[in-house]
Amino acid sequence: MRSDVLTFENVTVHCGDVDAVSNVNWRVGPGENWAVIGANGSGKSSLAAAIAGQIATSGEIAYGFDDGESDPCERIATVSFHLQRQFVAQSDGYYASRWYLGEEHATLTPAQVLGIGRNRRGKMATKRVALAKKMGMAHALDRQALHLSTGEMRRLLITRALLLAPELLVLDEPLIGLDVRGRASLATALHSIMRHGQRLLFLTARPWELPRGITHGLYLRDGVVLGQAKRQSPDATRLERLTFRAPKKIAVPIQNVKPASLKKIDSKPLVDLRGIHIEAGNDVILNQLNWTVRPGEHWAVLGPNGVGKTTLLSLLTGDHPQSFAQSVTMFGALRSEQSTWDLKAQIGYASPDIALHYDGGTSTLDFVCTGFFETMGLYHSCSKPQERIARQWLAFFGLDDLAERPFRLLSDGHQRLVLLARAFVKQPRLLILDEPCQGLDLAARERVCRALDAICARTKTTLIIVSHYTEELPRCITHRMNMRRGKAPILTPV
Repeated sequence: MRSDVLTFENVTVHCGDVDAVSNVNWRVGPGENWAVIGANGSGKSSLAAAIAGQIATSGEIAYGFDDGESDPCERIATVSFHLQRQFVAQSDGYYASRWYLGEEHATLTPAQVLGIGRNRRGKMATKRVALAKKMGMAHALDRQALHLSTGEMRRLLITRALLLAPELLVLDEPLIGLDVRGRASLATALHSIMRHGQRLLFLTARPWELPRGITHGLYLRDGVVLGQAKRQSPDATRLERLTFRAPKKIAVPIQNVKPASLKKIDSKPLVDLRGIHIEAGNDVILNQLNWTVRPGEHWAVLGPNGVGKTTLLSLLTGDHPQSFAQSVTMFGALRSEQSTWDLKAQIGYASPDIALHYDGGTSTLDFVCTGFFETMGLYHSCSKPQERIARQWLAFFGLDDLAERPFRLLSDGHQRLVLLARAFVKQPRLLILDEPCQGLDLAARERVCRALDAICARTKTTLIIVSHYTEELPRCITHRMNMRRGKAPILTPV
């Protein structure tokens, strides 16, 4: 039995014909909990895949819990966006069926996922309930997995991983999708499990979100280890500065609308919702919602997990079947009077859900080009000007070198930037963004906000953005909607 929990000796991680991470020498000692810290696309997830034995490597990886009788990788649990995608894929047609009540029993409840049964009196009598409560999942145990928010799904998967009692728990950006209270409670829970002896490896592009109990950091940039340091040390501060470079200033690739034209914006509402009431099972998701969005207004939609923000967006994009049955007016016409394609032609939309449910082999460039046609594959010929615009957006986000790589092989952070490029290319009348900065490092976040400020100032696009981070909102926001569970939202100008 080795004293070190994990040892890397001259390890290189191979991703196809590309070396994702090169020449890593690293030791995780007993009692240490490490964070792998790096910008989006730096190689963090590839390194985690190497630890779990899920990707090709050269060099030597040794595990202190290798008993010689079984594969030590089977004693490692990893929770990531990739795992969440696999979990969702277990339900055919999940993306569409989540809004259809007739399909809601196609997936398990969190209680069933966690193996929590009931006694003869109908009560959940098990220690697993205590863990679910500790991880913030007690309120959702009997709900269908279809109706869980992104943050709730992530907490469910972490809880399930802990029930396996792994020798090492690897968490890749575990706080994404969580509201302020959810992030604080999960960070507290993770600190608690570390104090009780659970070995933890935390991957992040956002080191300020690291929970207490993380003792060391391994710093990555462009697939190269810059160094290692104890957290809260001068070396850690120095390495963090080296790890996250200031973004290169590139002009936002938009076609400016003439100032005189901007002054002639039509005041007719783009969005007009009246008395919206949506239920899922026994839960009231939206209750008597009235909301009007006029051209030139830029709205931030705020509120805790499970309050109905994503459901609201699904009404606007026409994906929710209730958009036909209720008073949903888009661009001056009832939803029931518009075809789906006519509606989507005027909307640019980006959400983590798209990456969660997409598993095609489209190249990154072609995936951006689908934004002109609102399809999930490129089934139309893209014109030269359209391809040029798509390449310009990839260059703006620093992804031009990845244009020919399959979208599904990009890092999670890079996928989110590509989704934004896809939404921006056609300069839509209405731009709807669900957590656009989720999991992004500071440099990427700055580019997103700069792009949104330019789009809102220099085009006729109206913005609706959902976020759990008020500090990540662009300066162009003019109004806020604070949503409350089962109650009418609070609407305020900024």
